[in-house]
Amino acid sequence: MTTNMYTSRISALPFLALLATTACGSVATTAGDPAPAAPVESAAPVAPSAKAREVFTRSPFGRTDVADNLVLDGDFEFTGRSGQMPWLTFSQRGQQSLAFETGGRCISGVRCAKLAPGTVIYGWLASPASGRFKVSLRAKPTANRCAALAPVVVDFADGVQIARIGAVAAAPDASGWCTYAVETDAFTGKQSGIYLEVNDNDVNPSLLDDAVAAPVPTPTPGNPIAASGLPYVRHERPSGHLAEELTWLGDYLKSHRRFGRSELPLDNPPRATK
Repeated sequence: MTTNMYTSRISALPFLALLATTACGSVATTAGDPAPAAPVESAAPVAPSAKAREVFTRSPFGRTDVADNLVLDGDFEFTGRSGQMPWLTFSQRGQQSLAFETGGRCISGVRCAKLAPGTVIYGWLASPASGRFKVSLRAKPTANRCAALAPVVVDFADGVQIARIGAVAAAPDASGWCTYAVETDAFTGKQSGIYLEVNDNDVNPSLLDDAVAAPVPTPTPGNPIAASGLPYVRHERPSGHLAEELTWLGDYLKSHRRFGRSELPLDNPPRATK
């Protein structure tokens, strides 16, 4: 009895193996059921379309991360078009209305200055009482080289003194903007600002934005060298065309300021011709 039951179980193994193979290798269908769907081949990759737009997050207050910015309005967010404003622009005909660019065309905030060829711009800043300070700005020149623009820090209280703000790189970055930066001595108790002239030979307007001036930490015995990392430039007296332009501008500002006005008989005179 035992032998027969063992033989019956052995003889049933091939049938069970066949049944398991059939269940794993195929899907049973009955009349009326749809046939299994054929496998779908992957489609050819689609080339990416051209970029339609870019989305930026900008603050209407400009650079708020520099709490001690000594430029009155480094981002042009609060400057009007004319009058006694933080930034003034001039052409050969005298003071002009300041033009602006907006939105993604600017580098900081939602507004920046748009400077037509042959114009100059002057922006007020406060100098520290002593020591050194650093000044930087961003500009987008028409030419594909940063040396096309030559901004300076200028002071008018004791004649005319300047510190040249050099370009950090020879060529603009991928977005077309140049960075200019310098470290210089404070114009102690004087009348200081940023001056920039756009060449008459340029075809399109240049843009100016993101101007920052801040004190450099005073050296200490443990840190004898200022830590701004920027090139240090001494004050100098300008010469040639730049001296003529700045002398005219200094006289204009002194005769048109609200307090401490000079007695020069000037009423929006033309700039010095080249």
